[in-house]
Formats: sequence, C-alpha cells, structure tokens
Amino acid sequence: MGLGAFVLGFAAAATVAGGTSLLDTALALGFGGAVLALITTTGARNPVSALLRSGPLAFYGRISYGLYMTHIMVFIYFGWFDARMYQYGAAGILAVVALRLAATTVVASALWYGYESQILKLKRYF
Repeated sequence: MGLGAFVLGFAAAATVAGGTSLLDTALALGFGGAVLALITTTGARNPVSALLRSGPLAFYGRISYGLYMTHIMVFIYFGWFDARMYQYGAAGILAVVALRLAATTVVASALWYGYESQILKLKRYF
C-alpha cells in the first residue's frame, strides 16, 4: 500500500496535479506512501529493506542530526555563491543545490566522526 501511494502520489505530482491546487495533496500522498513503505520494511529481510540499510541512505541517516544542526549555517556561508549562480537559470540553481549538499555533508560528517561518535562511545559508562 505504501509503495502504491508513493508511486501514485509522485506520478500525479509530475503529471496531472503539477501546477494545480492538487499538487500539495499529490506530494503529501507520495511522501506519506514513502514513509509507510519505510516503516513497514523495518527489520524485514527483503531487497527493499537491504537497499534501505546500505549505501548512501544509511550514511545520511547516521549524519542526519549534524545535517539538521548545520545546514542553515552552511547555506548562509555560501550565500555569495548563490547570488552569482542565479543568473545562469536552472543550471545555476542545480549548481547551488549541489554545492549546498556537498558542503553540508562534509560539515556534518566532520561533526559525526570528530565529535558525535566520540560522545556516543561514552554511553557504556551511564
């Protein structure tokens, strides 16, 4: 059911609901379906669960708190880059998104490996 809602919601958002008042509803359906699919596959032994536990999703799950805590700071720091790239239209906006994602990932990774993971090792003493 979750995968069906995910596919239906995002397909509708990309086609018939795009640019209409139903776009938010279609996106909410797609996102809700994705969340439902993720929740139901927790702990299961199937290809979808294996995909979710490995690779970039697991990495971004590990550093997600650092991403949350630092993304605005990184975005503000690179504001000068944003202003220069907007003149190039869609390609410039994609470059801004790529730089923001890369820079925030680097900062959050440094925080995880240099600070957060070290603090979590102390849990055994409490």
